[in-house]
Amino acid sequence: MDHFIVFMAIVLIFTAFFAFGDDIRRCEMLSKRLKALSEECAHYAALCVDEDMSRMLGWVVIDETAAQQAAERLCLSSDIPRLFPETISLDVKITVSSAGSAEAELHWKGKDLLRLPAIKKTQAVSKSAYAWE
Repeated sequence: MDHFIVFMAIVLIFTAFFAFGDDIRRCEMLSKRLKALSEECAHYAALCVDEDMSRMLGWVVIDETAAQQAAERLCLSSDIPRLFPETISLDVKITVSSAGSAEAELHWKGKDLLRLPAIKKTQAVSKSAYAWE
């Protein structure tokens, strides 16, 4: 009986380690996907150049509303909600500066991504920027 109790304790400990490892892998995959999506949003936003204002002023001027719409379309077509069913919302905020740079800030909110009760992961943020030189 003593061997059985020790064996079950070892099984439970290894199961907890495997679950924790899987949760960490999912968090890493989410952060990589968010980073790639925020970089794409920043690149697409920087491509939304207002050609008339750029010609008139002599430097690159980015159309902020078109950039925001392009980034939102990218978020809607993203595979993050499909890969992570816990996703509640995936929002993007585009900030455009007068120097011709675009910054994308991506916010992911969802149910708890981790299975362990002591640690909660319900939000993630990724930021990227792209600038014209």
